[in-house]
Amino acid sequence: MTGSGDSQAAARAIDATEVLVSRGLRVTAQRITVLDAMIAERDDTTAQALHERLRPAHPQLGMATVYRTLNALADAGVLDRLHHEGTSTCYRYCAPGHHHHLTCRSCHAVVELRDCDLATWAQHVAAAHGFSAPQHAVELSGICADCRARGVEDASAHAHTH
Repeated sequence: MTGSGDSQAAARAIDATEVLVSRGLRVTAQRITVLDAMIAERDDTTAQALHERLRPAHPQLGMATVYRTLNALADAGVLDRLHHEGTSTCYRYCAPGHHHHLTCRSCHAVVELRDCDLATWAQHVAAAHGFSAPQHAVELSGICADCRARGVEDASAHAHTH
C-alpha cells in the first residue's frame, strides 16, 4: 500500500507538458496551469474549489475551462474521478497503475491503495454470470485518524450499509 504523500512526492517530479504529450493531449497554457495545480494538490478537489484557488493568479481562466480540462484529463487517464456521497465529483492526480482509494468522509484526505487481490474474485464472479473481461474500481471511505483526534464522529456508520 502506498500513501498519498509517497505518490504525490513522485508526481511533483513530473512535468505537466510531458504528461499531456504522453497522453496525446494538446498542450495549452490552461491545461498546464490546471495539471500543475492538480499535481501539487495533496488530496482531491472539485472543479469549483480548484477554480477558486487558481483565479487570483489566473483571472482569465474560466470555470468552464477548468471543468472541461479536468474532464479531459480524467478521460485521458491522467486524473482519477472520485465520487463522495453528497458532494460534487472530485479529481485527483494519482501515480500510474492499478489502485483504489481510501478517502476520509470528513476532510477528504486520500490514500492510494496499491495492494489489490480482487482480480481473481472478479474473474470468478464475472464468469459465473456469463461475463468476460471484468474490470473493477473500489472506493473505500472512513474517518481518518486526524479527524477522529479532532472529535469527528462517523454519523454514517449506523445510517446504512451497501
